[in-house]
Amino acid sequence: MKIPIYERQVGLTAETPEGMGPMAPTGALGSMEAAGLPGKALEQTGAALTQIGGEVIRHMRHAKQLNDLANASYAIQDQLKGLQDLVKEYDPEAQVPAFEQGAQDGFDNQYQNLTDPEVQAIFKNHWTTWYFSILQQVKNEAQKQKGFIYLGNLQANWQKSIDLEVKTTDDLSRARIRDEAFKMLDFGVTTLLLHPAVAEKMKQERDKAVQIGTLDKEMGEDPVGTYARLGDPQKYYPDVDPEVIRIKRNQALGAVHQLQEKEETQLYTDYTQKKITPLELKQQADMGLARGTISRSMHMLFSNIYDCGMAGITPKTDYDVYWPMYQAAKNQNLDMQKAIAARGIGKLTDGDVHTLIRLHEGKAPQSFFKVSLLKKHYDMNIADIKARFKPVEGLMSIYALKSKDMGPLPSNEAASLFTQECEVADAKGELTAEWMRTKKEEIVKVYMEDALIRTKSMKGGKPMGAPAPSPRPGGKPPLFNPTAGPKGSQQKGW
Repeated sequence: MKIPIYERQVGLTAETPEGMGPMAPTGALGSMEAAGLPGKALEQTGAALTQIGGEVIRHMRHAKQLNDLANASYAIQDQLKGLQDLVKEYDPEAQVPAFEQGAQDGFDNQYQNLTDPEVQAIFKNHWTTWYFSILQQVKNEAQKQKGFIYLGNLQANWQKSIDLEVKTTDDLSRARIRDEAFKMLDFGVTTLLLHPAVAEKMKQERDKAVQIGTLDKEMGEDPVGTYARLGDPQKYYPDVDPEVIRIKRNQALGAVHQLQEKEETQLYTDYTQKKITPLELKQQADMGLARGTISRSMHMLFSNIYDCGMAGITPKTDYDVYWPMYQAAKNQNLDMQKAIAARGIGKLTDGDVHTLIRLHEGKAPQSFFKVSLLKKHYDMNIADIKARFKPVEGLMSIYALKSKDMGPLPSNEAASLFTQECEVADAKGELTAEWMRTKKEEIVKVYMEDALIRTKSMKGGKPMGAPAPSPRPGGKPPLFNPTAGPKGSQQKGW
């Protein structure tokens, strides 16, 4: 029989009931033969039968113990596995407590159904092993689900938090939104759902994202101011990478150009439709230049329209021809042959063509001074040019009323050439306050001499003399040289 082996494995002994211990003889027949007496043999035979009956009872008890233990073990394992699958559908926070309570209830039910203390003890040992093994699996699964939910919520709310902080205007609210976002990361670190290094990196990246988002917002609201602030990124955008600053600066410049084109077109349209006077055109152009919504080149164009209008002089430029070419040049689709042809029939000046070429090549001036001190000196020199020509141009306007063509205003011609020379010097890194003063005097001298000669000729009743000398000392410019200055418009041969 295999009973002794099972006893060693399971630990069940099923001891023989009291009064049925083993007899000394090895068997009933042996005992009878040893006794040699029928009466004694009968007694020993009875004892042997009693022994056999005890063994049968003991084995029957073993069988019941085995059956009860097997039934309870199978039932509790099924109950634990089923409970493990069931709690997966629960909220991760409730999974472990629900499993612990359900497992304990299942154990209590099975334990109470077992009446044999020995079977109860073995069942409890088995249940404990299974319980803690499955409990750990439940905890791992709950933690995994918590991680998925946390990361999902983090991903869904992280960008929303950034967008909300960007849209918020007051500093107190922005700080509160930032703290709430960082608390979300700290919670993940505390609950072991997020690595501390990952959380720290996300905090740093978030600060950058907020600054970039704020930058984009400001670019849409105030491209001119944003472009200026991008000139000092360490002060205004310290957490943004230099490469991003470079890209955003180019984007801001493009936004400035778009804004200027819109404002310039609207201002010119209002003037041509006679919605505003020449004085209002000049005033709005001045304000636009100060705000950065009107480019310097277009401000000079509007100023020329105003000056000519106030002096009663017909501009040399046909702005109905120049304006669409200017817009085409901004979009880099200017038909240069048409521009040259327009210059040939007197619709455009050399200065106009010069501006169109530079604009078409993406080199047109757009507030090209980066140093506020240089800009200040530039504005002072332009104002000085206008002031010094004012008496002469006043006299020219009187002659213009007598239907005498005095040509373009010298102050506009001088200012245009001065600006072009400043652009070239700025590109070479040679632009200084002293350089501007010297160049201004050089240009004013040439144009002033020409203006005085023309007014003197008109005063004496003599016909107009030769065209004005080249604004560049040392000789006249070639027939067509856009960099030679606006006075080339007075050359013959076109």
